[in-house]
Parts: sequence; structure tokens; C-alpha cells
Amino acid sequence: MKLLDEIIDLAVDNSGPLSVLLRKCLLLAHTLKNQRLRTWAEKELDGYDETDELPEYRRVGAIAKGHFFGPFQAQLKNQPLPPSVLESEHRRFATEVWLTQPIAAYDREMGKKGTPIIEWPT
Repeated sequence: MKLLDEIIDLAVDNSGPLSVLLRKCLLLAHTLKNQRLRTWAEKELDGYDETDELPEYRRVGAIAKGHFFGPFQAQLKNQPLPPSVLESEHRRFATEVWLTQPIAAYDREMGKKGTPIIEWPT
């Protein structure tokens, strides 16, 4: 099957955007009438809602860092923020990131130089 070969080639090549690979998976799901594959590919392409169960691979460990400003223009940039200084209900923001956005958002972020920055929710 040509479509499956294209999907395998894209997965192994790792040079193109993941969104292209996922759209081909969506086409394969439609061809095979596989609802589970279709639902997964759609969630990856469109992002996950807060009511959706987030796959384990979209939960990653992280180190929180912050910029601190003091008197007389004193600054500390990129200082690690220990989870213990946060309220217990906010500590997870300093230890893990839930990647709920569409995969294209992360394709763009990974294409930039340096460490990806993911803002905390307000």
C-alpha cells in the first residue's frame, strides 16, 4: 500500500513536519475505516481539550525558570524555581508540562534555536 509506505518513510526520515505525517495517518484511517486511528490523528492535529485524556507522551518533565527583579534595577535571569516555593496546587507547573496544543505549534517551537519555552497558564 503506497500510503502506508509514505507514512513509514516520513516517520523514519524525521526531516518533515509531524503534521504532514499525521494528515497521512488521517487519510489512512479513513481508507481503513479505523475510528480509533482517526480520533487519535485528529486530536494530535487539532490539540487536546481539557476534558480529553492526555496521552502519557504528551506529559513531559520540565524545570521552571523565572526572571526576578529587585531594587536598583537588580535582576536574576533564568533562575530555577523550586516547586517547594509554590502552593501545592501549582507545583506541577514547575515539574511537568502538558502538551495540549496542536502538533504544528510544537513543530514551530522545535524549529527555533535554543530551549523551547512554554508559558504557564494564567
